[in-house]
Amino acid sequence: MKKNYLFALGAASMLLMSSCQNDSMPTSEDTVPVKISVALPELQNATRAGGAEKFFGDGTTATKLYYGVFEVYDQDKDGNVERVYLPDISGDKPISDKNTDITLQLMHKSTYEIAFWAASEKAPYACTFDGSKAYVDVNYAAMLSNDENNDAFYGSIKIEEVPLDGGNVLNYNVKLYRPFAQLNIATSNQDYEDA
Repeated sequence: MKKNYLFALGAASMLLMSSCQNDSMPTSEDTVPVKISVALPELQNATRAGGAEKFFGDGTTATKLYYGVFEVYDQDKDGNVERVYLPDISGDKPISDKNTDITLQLMHKSTYEIAFWAASEKAPYACTFDGSKAYVDVNYAAMLSNDENNDAFYGSIKIEEVPLDGGNVLNYNVKLYRPFAQLNIATSNQDYEDA
């Protein structure tokens, strides 16, 4: 009797573990794998004084990509859309050589908008995705002038009515841009002191 009881308990726990595991897996026959290649722009090289090897403002301090996925609904087909943030498939990822790829499982025939923010992990900014919005909070007290950790990039993509592609991965490309202007001034020491 004890053997049957232990066997039944073991079988029930295996069944419970497999059902929990399936709940957390985002793939199904209704989802489509979507790969998004994200790139920071190639920037004009402006060398630092003294001939330093690293270029000032070259974008390489933006080492982390934050992305928020929003499902877009237009119930009445009148152009008034509702965006719903999907925290389960949003996240962050390291950037290497100003490029990174993310792969998402998106629902077939659904429309998505994905917002991207790339910055240094030491940046005085915090990117937040919530409800129907994406926004950036700035800690001005922590912001230093001429600090490349202030460099940041943003972008977005809209994927309309995700098609089924026979199990193939759908590929998209996104190029990020600076939300801030960069002003480089070359001047002599005397002009600088006069100013």
